[in-house]
Amino acid sequence: MPELNPCEQIWAYIKQRFKNKVYQNLNEIKIWLNEFVKKMDHTLIMSITSNRNYLNTWNAKLQNQNRISFIKKSKKNLDA
Repeated sequence: MPELNPCEQIWAYIKQRFKNKVYQNLNEIKIWLNEFVKKMDHTLIMSITSNRNYLNTWNAKLQNQNRISFIKKSKKNLDA
């Protein structure tokens, strides 16, 4: 779901766990949702919202910049 913003991704995750449950009233839903969200830790939220394609592209760009920076520094050291 990379086209969704992080909030939409989290709601989609919650809805998958919510869809087959039966509640007697709205208050029971609120209680379940409150307890469910409290149990969600930052690791889970990061795994739901991370866009692997974006992260791979970002990491590749950083590695490329590090190589360029290393080459420039090496060249300066050779010229000195």
